[in-house]
Amino acid sequence: MPRRGRRGALGPALSAPAGWSAAGFTQAVLHGRTPDGRTLSAVMPRFDAAGLDGSAPTQAQLNAIQAYLNTRP
Repeated sequence: MPRRGRRGALGPALSAPAGWSAAGFTQAVLHGRTPDGRTLSAVMPRFDAAGLDGSAPTQAQLNAIQAYLNTRP
């Protein structure tokens, strides 16, 4: 069972994106690069290629995901 808490089991802590701009968050989700240019682990899907529900995520979906993450402690 994955660990719960502030750190991701296989990826970064989900609290990190809270301070990112919408453009930085979009870059991370679509291309696997943080706003400061760091490449995320290969276990982080690149949703520009993987899609979300069978198609590329819309900006509205990305904004909703980021808004949700911003509610997390």
